[in-house]
Amino acid sequence: MNSPELAVIRALQVLIVILAAYVLLVTIAGITLRLMGAHPLARALDRVTPAMARRAVAAALGVALAAPGTAAADDPPVMHRLPDTTTTTTTTVTSPVTTPLAPPPPALPAASSPSPPATWTIRPGDHFWRMAAAVLAEAWGRQPTASEITPYWRDVVEANRSRLHDPANANLVYPAQLMLVPAPPRYPTRS
Repeated sequence: MNSPELAVIRALQVLIVILAAYVLLVTIAGITLRLMGAHPLARALDRVTPAMARRAVAAALGVALAAPGTAAADDPPVMHRLPDTTTTTTTTVTSPVTTPLAPPPPALPAASSPSPPATWTIRPGDHFWRMAAAVLAEAWGRQPTASEITPYWRDVVEANRSRLHDPANANLVYPAQLMLVPAPPRYPTRS
């Protein structure tokens, strides 16, 4: 090869390295800005990046994601069944599908000690709203409305606030947690 052709190839190599470095820096800066929440700056950075460079990076990422993995990826997935862990006691109220709430015991004389409060063992998919709706449905013999569930749901949450892993987040309950079931209100009379 003669000297001018070699100079053009070297110039193209330098240009490719500079373009690759530019795209890498712009990509890292864009990701960093987005993670920091500086979306207007990230959009401004996108505007100064040539569309062709953005498309080339997106295509390269797409090819990299679609490329077959190593031999370990060809191994079949292995699934293990985890044992069910539920604890029940004689005062435990489980979900309404399996066991309905027991009727209240007959009134005891004033001299006897109070009965322990009813409890509910959280199962996968349970939450305080479902628990409140099930208790009211069992007590009233019909499905309560959302406006009827709301005050009792608040009572259930407050009765169990100290039992929560995060007392500020009533939505965070775990299977096998034992929760208190406050006495449901009397059946509402319609006027």
